[in-house]
Amino acid sequence: MLDHRYWLQISAAALHIQGGHKPRNVLIYEPMFYIQGNAIFIASLLSNATIYCPARSSISKFFEWVHRFSIDYCAFPVPALHIMDDVPPEMGASLKWVHAWYFPKGGLERLENHFDVVGRDSYAMTENGLCLYVPVDRPDLAANGSVGIPAPWREIRLVDDEGIDVPDGEVGEAWTSGPGHLHGYYRKTAANHESFKGPWFQTGDLMRRGDDGGYYLVGRKKDMIKRSGENISAAEVEACLNAIPGVALSAVVAVPDPVRGEEVKALIQPAPGRSWNDIPPGQVFEHCSDHLAEFKIPRYVAYVDAFPMTAGNDKVSKPKLTEGVEDPTIGAFDRVDGLWR
Repeated sequence: MLDHRYWLQISAAALHIQGGHKPRNVLIYEPMFYIQGNAIFIASLLSNATIYCPARSSISKFFEWVHRFSIDYCAFPVPALHIMDDVPPEMGASLKWVHAWYFPKGGLERLENHFDVVGRDSYAMTENGLCLYVPVDRPDLAANGSVGIPAPWREIRLVDDEGIDVPDGEVGEAWTSGPGHLHGYYRKTAANHESFKGPWFQTGDLMRRGDDGGYYLVGRKKDMIKRSGENISAAEVEACLNAIPGVALSAVVAVPDPVRGEEVKALIQPAPGRSWNDIPPGQVFEHCSDHLAEFKIPRYVAYVDAFPMTAGNDKVSKPKLTEGVEDPTIGAFDRVDGLWR
């Protein structure tokens, strides 16, 4: 349940974080039933900008729209990164500032260099609006993969399982507070009781605060894989996989294992023009071995043509990867047994 203050606050904050840029032509390519499109819509009204909303989302037409309508502000979709190198820089010459949410490692640098645009990540949820943002004048945070510093009207804590604040450098669950939060989940008493601790909303996201003052997203508490008693962040393994040349996107899920409880399975989407032959399992395991602790290296690797995405088209919809799958190891390469299942 969200009130008017929530929407005005998240929209005003979306303008504040652009460091002085005032949008003039805005593209909203995402569905309007999603928080992202609505926040950009209201921010555009506050800025007296012209808004362009296509009848239907299309990544293949994204750059055409940017060029035709001289778009200077939008959310840059992750799938557009995969075709960006084939797009002439002049097609995005009008871009000045873009939201860059959940970009794979190196994606932001490629975007900024290709189109001479400022792209910044932030951390927001439907429940609590904009909580963290990377300032325009902090390219160091952007380069390091931070999701930023506290946004206006927001307080944030990182706590352990007992609700005690953790020191800098240690991972804890993010709790947020401040005006403009949700009033609760409609007719869900149990969920409301579980989600709040006094004035603090328990996000379920794991973060750490670095020496640079920036917050770094580690993953979801529910997206942790427990292998032989060790907690493995799916997001950390995905970041490693996304850095492999030829990988467009990856997703890591847990696979039940009778000995270790759970095993790590990696699903990989090759970049356009590439196939699994260009990034075979051996190369994947070798790269992970160079960058991850031994227990975090995926046991299983499988390849997909495309991932099911969330409504905002910015994250892989992991529930759809496992729904109705009786044996998730079928069709994957098994690193331990050295064979295709």
